[in-house]
Amino acid sequence: MNKKKILLFLLSFLCFPIYGRALSVDKNSIILEPLKEDSIGIYANVEEEVSNVSFTLVYSTYDISANFVVNENYTDSSPNSITHNIVLDKPTSGTIKLGEISIDVIENPTDTSATINIYNGKAINDTNEITLDSQVINVKINNNTKFETTDNEEKDDENNNKKLLKEIKSDLVSINLIEGVYEYEVDIDSDILELDLEPIAIDNTYKIDISSQKLSEIEDNKIIIKVSDNKDKTEEYVIKLNIKEKVVNEDISIENNNYNSKWITVVVISAVILVLGLILLKKNS
Repeated sequence: MNKKKILLFLLSFLCFPIYGRALSVDKNSIILEPLKEDSIGIYANVEEEVSNVSFTLVYSTYDISANFVVNENYTDSSPNSITHNIVLDKPTSGTIKLGEISIDVIENPTDTSATINIYNGKAINDTNEITLDSQVINVKINNNTKFETTDNEEKDDENNNKKLLKEIKSDLVSINLIEGVYEYEVDIDSDILELDLEPIAIDNTYKIDISSQKLSEIEDNKIIIKVSDNKDKTEEYVIKLNIKEKVVNEDISIENNNYNSKWITVVVISAVILVLGLILLKKNS
């Protein structure tokens, strides 16, 4: 009976390897005062060797700023974009420190809290594009200045903080709306002629205007969505399109075949071990 357990354990280990695929940060919450700053390390945790790591970094209010500073050993090929692409000096696995996120607060903030969203993380090697888990950093702004407000003003502030757009439906791309974030990037293939974005407001009486979704008519690769409520509040969402050209790479095909051949070999060896183990158990019984 013990031999059966050992055999099953070995087969499980061979057939179901564990991969860690996530972005991580030193801490997910901080408290800052006006004109103060802090830095938080950001890491990619991967089991496979990768050569590039990318992610999108946005923040919810202009009372703070959050800027990515790349690790001095690596290069950020998109330092001025909300989506950063970190090129590693060599293929690397494990816990990779990508750099730090520098956070600071303006002199006279009006908000008492903010969020920094890190999403759309990807780790890339010659054969795979690995999706990484997202991270959120919560920033509490410790401003001792107190403001007196009436009940009506508090209600107005509460209504102004509510987002107007519930979701953006599409069969071609995936857009997950985040509170306080109004700019998103999506990847599309070059053979797509027109997108199918369908914005849904939280109230069906709200007015929605969307710019042309035909690639031949889109300006600066951006689709603009404007949502207006019944009280003159308007939100504008920017969807930036990253158009990917299809490239046939014979070397990658060969590597993929080699990779598949290795897995076939592992499966065959596992099957042989299983058969030999069953024969051994039968003889012993």
